[in-house]
Amino acid sequence: MTKKRFKGSQFIGGSWDNGFGLQFGLADDGNVSATTTFSENKEGPPGLVHGGALAAVLDEAITVAAFVNDRGGLTVNLNVDYKAPVPIGARVTITGRIDRIDGRKTFLSAEVRLADDTIATSAKGLFITV
Repeated sequence: MTKKRFKGSQFIGGSWDNGFGLQFGLADDGNVSATTTFSENKEGPPGLVHGGALAAVLDEAITVAAFVNDRGGLTVNLNVDYKAPVPIGARVTITGRIDRIDGRKTFLSAEVRLADDTIATSAKGLFITV
């Protein structure tokens, strides 16, 4: 029997409407980008965006980059590097791009940048076309 229950972070344990509200734009070079401000329902540590929320938007950025470039499939690997904290309420830009293609494999990267151009979080991903 559980003696105590812990709610955890807002991102995982909070009750909130589904979604992040992101809309990606497509550049002429095939890269995609979106800007957003994370609200308190994406909070992990006090005042900061949950790492899982950052990983989720990076996964979405590589997914969108793959699909809009006719490389639809599935993420089979995502490696995320957390470089700087992202404060709740800070405006960020999320970008995704294809780095190279090898048969059914699409190698992609994405990043979350703060307003001062600091890369807060970056990711490398592998997509497999099914």
